Amino acid sequence: MPPTHLFDKARKQSISHSLPDLLLESNNQDSTTKVLAICDFYAYSDELNFVFGQAHLGGRVAAIYLPRLREELYVRKSNKNNNLFEQE
Repeated sequence: MPPTHLFDKARKQSISHSLPDLLLESNNQDSTTKVLAICDFYAYSDELNFVFGQAHLGGRVAAIYLPRLREELYVRKSNKNNNLFEQE
């Protein structure tokens, strides 16, 4: 879960536009390191109800949010998810 200060209790979602900045601040990478956060929670940004992800345009950091990528949220409940897969 994200830090509590990035969670909007009223919306029950995380604030997406603040996460990339937090990722850059909390990791001491050199200027060539890229950071991708794969998040298993809902998030929103500004006036949008939800986002699939957020990134700094031309930057080094991005986050994707898995719940909105799951097929059963939109179509049907299933044991098999066609949009995501795990590799063992």
